[in-house]
Amino acid sequence: MVSSIRHSPVASYFALSYLISWGGSLAVGGPKFLRGTPLTFDDGMRMAVFMLAGPCAAGIVLTASLDGRRGLRDLLGRMLEWRVGGRWYAAALLTFPLLVLGVLWALTFVSQEFRPGRQLAFGVFGGLAAGVFEEIGWTGFAFPRMERAVGVWRATIYLAVLHGVWHAMPGYLAESGIYGDYWLPRFIAMWIVAMAAMRVLLVWIYTRTGSLLLAQLTHASSTGCLIMFGPPGLPPGLETLWFAVYAGVLWIPATLLIATYGRTLGQQPQEVKRRRAPSPVGFPYATRSVRADQGERTRALPGDDLIPQPIASLTNAITIHRPPRHVWPWLVQMGAGSRAGWYSYDVLDNGRRPSARHIVPELQRVTVGMIFPARPGVTEGFTVLAVAPERSLVLGWVFPDGTPMVTWAFVLEALGDQGTRLLVRARAGSGYQFHGLPLWLIRVLVPLLHLIMERKQLIGIAQRAESTGTADTSSADFTYT
Repeated sequence: MVSSIRHSPVASYFALSYLISWGGSLAVGGPKFLRGTPLTFDDGMRMAVFMLAGPCAAGIVLTASLDGRRGLRDLLGRMLEWRVGGRWYAAALLTFPLLVLGVLWALTFVSQEFRPGRQLAFGVFGGLAAGVFEEIGWTGFAFPRMERAVGVWRATIYLAVLHGVWHAMPGYLAESGIYGDYWLPRFIAMWIVAMAAMRVLLVWIYTRTGSLLLAQLTHASSTGCLIMFGPPGLPPGLETLWFAVYAGVLWIPATLLIATYGRTLGQQPQEVKRRRAPSPVGFPYATRSVRADQGERTRALPGDDLIPQPIASLTNAITIHRPPRHVWPWLVQMGAGSRAGWYSYDVLDNGRRPSARHIVPELQRVTVGMIFPARPGVTEGFTVLAVAPERSLVLGWVFPDGTPMVTWAFVLEALGDQGTRLLVRARAGSGYQFHGLPLWLIRVLVPLLHLIMERKQLIGIAQRAESTGTADTSSADFTYT
């Protein structure tokens, strides 16, 4: 099996991504389509999960199979390559919206009744989901291998065709009720035309920056525009016109890029090569593991008894080259606002205020019942449920009656005299809610978001503890009750 994958990695990728996306979509929408029963919104959302899972899962699984941990670190490193300059973010995020606004303006002359849909939140969420998950496979895994094998232009064309056809069957099942006058071959052709244009812009941005993140944002911008201002809700007769114009107008930047760069479109600048050369993972902080082993994931930890039958349990761990007494002070001063921060992405959870890089003595008093604010300026947050000095700290988000909805346990285990294994486990109870999303979507979305934020947090704690000496903790006033 592995030898076959190594012999044909790109073919294996497309086979697996199509199998997951098409197989899952057929299972959800096929029976209703054959009976002539319209698909519901929930059916479409379930099909969308399979569509996104196909290229994402195929890219990750085959990267792990072919390149192991080093390949996964490289993939993550390219996703975290964000320091590329503002002009590239402008190209990724503004190109398609400006084109679409031009199309909307033109369509007002065709029909005075035309009004764009107002699906901003759904468009942003759907666009980001499509960009992030799909490009892990298309650009993260498939394109570099195809480019090495057949060159940048053939790789772009082949990938555009395969990407366009990939949309066809599940998209036609879900959207046939929307685009009622669509003929399947025309539907496929317009997707291929649109994907080819988008792929030219993606290749230019990705090869010039080395950032998979920028490719994901470019895809997100295109898909988000299609969702926000697309065919749903248009007057009869404009559905086909809209998609045809949308597919065609994407060729404006593509044509300009081809005319400007020609054969050098996919040429990587020297500064990008130099930036990536020192580290095979592409981003230094991606080299540190926060993965818990099988024993750590299955063993009992403090706080497990508070939610004995969770709907989800996620465990991460990191090795810190300092004893527990040097790690503990960083844990007890966590919290947003007036506290030390969460050591994660401060723009998201600490109001852009940088998390503390020193131990704050006045924050070293921790008692059961204290609140660690979730964000600046709010009174709600994580309640301290249990404290065992220098051994464990259990936080929780509780219901009004005091029952934990979520527990978040931080456990310190000594590794000899100079090391610590920090285990962190989050458990969600049956009443857990996340911004009103349905449970099936929570199970897909929340673990990914949690891993991204907690990875940054654990590495931040480790770096802070390892960069300070005993002097930082000797003068602190510790009180634990």
